[in-house]
Amino acid sequence: MANLASESVTAKLSRELEAVREQQQAISAVLRALARPAGLQPVLDTVVESCRRLCHADHGAMWLLQGELLASVAHDAGGEVATYDRQHPHAVDRTTAAGRTALTRKPVHIPDIQKDAEYAYPGPRPERSMLGVPMIFEEDLIGVVVVVRIEPEPFSDEEIALVQTFADQAAVAITNARLTEAVERQRTELARFLFEHHRNAVLHRIAETIGLADELLPGEHQLALAQRADEDLEQLGIDRRIESKQ
Repeated sequence: MANLASESVTAKLSRELEAVREQQQAISAVLRALARPAGLQPVLDTVVESCRRLCHADHGAMWLLQGELLASVAHDAGGEVATYDRQHPHAVDRTTAAGRTALTRKPVHIPDIQKDAEYAYPGPRPERSMLGVPMIFEEDLIGVVVVVRIEPEPFSDEEIALVQTFADQAAVAITNARLTEAVERQRTELARFLFEHHRNAVLHRIAETIGLADELLPGEHQLALAQRADEDLEQLGIDRRIESKQ
């Protein structure tokens, strides 16, 4: 009896250790995605794949809250399910796993959708078991991750807790990625604005120089600069044509 108890404890500790190892690997994958200068999408894809792998599901998907609807932003299954979800945002209600998870802000486990009276997803239904976990950052719902199994195989309490823990950490990573993407976009727009402003100012000065001292410029060079300045002046609303002297 003592040996059986010891073996049971050892097996439990081994499972817990393996779960922690898998979670660490999943977090590392998200951090690597964050480090790549490829924007937000790789982070979303990595979160979905990590959640799917952590609970040994067949497929996974993510919805982000946009206004009052859930928009599909990552889907590792592909095919008609992914296409339907992208074209049909989910309502925050109890008719879908994603909507129910967003509504309750708690993990939603549907062992078998065919036995769930409230489930009314109108799209393709290749799956039977579903698990939805919310992604919340500082009490704000960011979105939902849903993992599914093709066969009616319920998720264990350990798997649910593991995916929820990872989703909490993923919410922080997604928030940081969004902020980084917004800052980079603003920086790019500012750089473009400053470049255009500086370019216009330089061409305007060139045009003034040509108009005041065009005899100092060779013919072809003068004509090219004049045309460039002319085009820029037209953008500024100034109708002025400069002809090179023969």
